[in-house]
Amino acid sequence: MKLIDWLASDAGFNLVTYGVENEQYTFDKAKNRVQMTVPSYSELYAQGFSNPIRFIQVVDRRWMTEEALSAMEITNKYTIKNQFWKTTQGMLDYPDLPKLWSEYFAKIVTGTWPVDKWDEFVTKYYSQGGKEIEKQVNEEWNKTKK
Repeated sequence: MKLIDWLASDAGFNLVTYGVENEQYTFDKAKNRVQMTVPSYSELYAQGFSNPIRFIQVVDRRWMTEEALSAMEITNKYTIKNQFWKTTQGMLDYPDLPKLWSEYFAKIVTGTWPVDKWDEFVTKYYSQGGKEIEKQVNEEWNKTKK
């Protein structure tokens, strides 16, 4: 349980995902961007970092180049018919919400916290940007219905 809790923390998430800061990656706090300094995830695997099975992890888009983000948006535009799955700006503006989800999910599922903590998660989610994400997703969804 301590391992799962650590993996949901910033320290665990960053180490498992990117390696050691200023060795395998740099982080620009002002831009909220991760820049990998190793050539590939295969290199991280070889060094004993990252996680090929992505245990308790969601995709963190902060490391993606502008070209990758653009390609993702083009893919969303032309191949995904259900716009609900499209990335909205709010999802990029509030990158800590997946970590909040991971923490509550892991602790509730493992029994560290009671199921009643779900209401606390929902309150925090909405107050930390979830309300804006929901608004944007609903707007995108409604565009597809017209």
